[in-house]
Amino acid sequence: MNAMTYSERAASLQAADQALRQTEPKLRIRDRALRLQVTEAELVAAECGVTATPLKGTAQAIFRDLAPLGEVMVLSRNEWCVHERHGEYEHIEAEKAIGLVLGADLDLRMFFNAWQSHYAVQDGERLSLQFFDGAGVAVHKIFMTANSNIAAYQALVAKFADAAPAWPSIAPYPADEMPRDAADPAALRAAWLALTDTHGFFPMLRKKPSQPFRCFTCSGC
Repeated sequence: MNAMTYSERAASLQAADQALRQTEPKLRIRDRALRLQVTEAELVAAECGVTATPLKGTAQAIFRDLAPLGEVMVLSRNEWCVHERHGEYEHIEAEKAIGLVLGADLDLRMFFNAWQSHYAVQDGERLSLQFFDGAGVAVHKIFMTANSNIAAYQALVAKFADAAPAWPSIAPYPADEMPRDAADPAALRAAWLALTDTHGFFPMLRKKPSQPFRCFTCSGC
């Protein structure tokens, strides 16, 4: 049996998503993807040509063009937390695998080697740029606000729009065999309370291999 084409995949997933949204209209896209047993990247990709535009090039190239957007809302989340900030992309370093954004309101580190696909998304009147890793998980989202430069957003989308999108290649992360509980909770708490700077976090994780401290903060670690 021949593999489904991009259009066939998209149409099938669009129909399933529409049916789900009719029965549970308040579900967020992350939860809809879980219900439909697909990744969030695939659910966004299914909307290419409708509410989403695939973006070509690297995430680094896109990041280097973010400053003109002005004030935006930046969102990163996982199963345990949501991190939301409003601010401008200033002092952007996005040449290599690890990127940096430093500004009055945004202080970001991006581990670009894990990022794979990116899209411009229009959900009603809400405009955004969304970045996904190789497992199809959303790692970074940028939403336009009332104070954003919409003309700059449109120019960025036009510059990077991909006329020949490819279905995202999804490769789940290997099974996690790390212990999910610290062998010595008291030592973990003491080390955590002793931190005086965020740069001490990763050294803390590596301090006692026999008593691993597990990081759950992001997929980019």
